[in-house]
Amino acid sequence: MAVLNTKALCKQIRASRNQVIWSFNGEEHLITNRHWGVKFTELPTDIKVTLLTTFEGETPNINETLSKMSGISVKKPEALKLPFPSKENEKEAQWTLYLRQIDNDLLRVFRIGDQFIYIKSSYLEAASDIGLKVVGTGPHQPLYFPEINYLVLPVRLQREPDLLSIMEAEGRC
Repeated sequence: MAVLNTKALCKQIRASRNQVIWSFNGEEHLITNRHWGVKFTELPTDIKVTLLTTFEGETPNINETLSKMSGISVKKPEALKLPFPSKENEKEAQWTLYLRQIDNDLLRVFRIGDQFIYIKSSYLEAASDIGLKVVGTGPHQPLYFPEINYLVLPVRLQREPDLLSIMEAEGRC
C-alpha cells in the first residue's frame, strides 16, 4: 500500500506557511498552497501539529476554510474544493527518468501519451515513491496520485524544451 510521506508534506507546509490553506468540509481536511493539494479523512499527527503551528492554534470548523496569505490568517465560512480529476477523464501518467533545470527549479518530467508535463521536484517529495499510480487529464491540468489523495499542478513553460530529444532518448523516434 502506498503511503504519503508526511515528513516531506510537513516540510512543504512550513515552506508555504505564508500561503497555505486548510479547509474542513465535515468529512475531509483539504490542505493546499495553490501548487499542490492533499485531502485526509483524518489528519496525521505530524501534519496536524504543523498546521496548528502555522495557524497559531486555530482549526477550521465544519464547512470553514483557514487561509494564511502574507502572514495574515483569514477565516472563510465555506469549504474549499480542489480540482481532483474525475475517473472518466483521467489518463495514466508515467514517471520518466528526466529532470529539467529551469531557473532555480528542478522539474520532473511526466508523460501522458505524447505530451510531457513538468512538475517541481520539491512538490513531489511527499509522493516520492516512483511506483505510485499517477493520473492526469492534460498538459496544463493537475497530476493526481489517487493512492495518497495528492494533487500537484504542473509548471507552465513559456518555451517548450526539446521534446524530440526526450523522445529520441526513450527510443521512440
